[in-house]
Amino acid sequence: MRRMMFRIVLPPAALVLLAACANGYDDTAATDVVRDDAGGDGAADADGASDGETAGDTDSPAPDVPDDGADGDDAAEEGGMEDAAVDEAAAEDVVDVDPVTMCPPPGGLDCTTPGPGTGEGDECFDGVTCYMDEVQAAVRGVISDHPEWFDTSTGCEVVIVDAAVYRQAVVDRLNARGDVCGYADINSVEEVVVRTNTTYSENFDILASTGCARYGGAIYTSTCAPAWL
Repeated sequence: MRRMMFRIVLPPAALVLLAACANGYDDTAATDVVRDDAGGDGAADADGASDGETAGDTDSPAPDVPDDGADGDDAAEEGGMEDAAVDEAAAEDVVDVDPVTMCPPPGGLDCTTPGPGTGEGDECFDGVTCYMDEVQAAVRGVISDHPEWFDTSTGCEVVIVDAAVYRQAVVDRLNARGDVCGYADINSVEEVVVRTNTTYSENFDILASTGCARYGGAIYTSTCAPAWL
């Protein structure tokens, strides 16, 4: 039996189709391409929108906020408060010193001008003594200079001379210093008055009721302002 051979001539498009079928056609590739195109277009659209929004945000100028001067006022107010605080602190540093608390008082030495005070209770008070050391030294000096004026057999320096003599000797030693004024208290034979000037004076009890000379820490009795002697 003779085989008959036929020759079929196909157009080029048909050959391409046959080749695709021979290799196996995958429709997902075309779908993917479409999806990629759609996705690409979508992404481009999204990016474009995003870029547009970003560009719009960047290019749009910030809204002008009216300057009502509040910041300047606040700064000025804060500066004023700081200045006030500094002024207040400076004012606190300026202390109004009562001359009565100054030792010695201002004005220098003046033993000749009579004190304008009365020496009464409304002008005298228990303060901080300025002249304690001077009076103690004066009493000890009299005891040292005149041992014959005292009886020490009882354990203290009993004044055996007239009390006024003893007191005047103490006043004289005070005045001999040259930096204080000493006076005999006209109201009590047991006390002396000491001052620098007429600002204030201090009173000291230098003779105990037992007759002993006093020069301990309790001899100060009061301060009178203004000075009364």
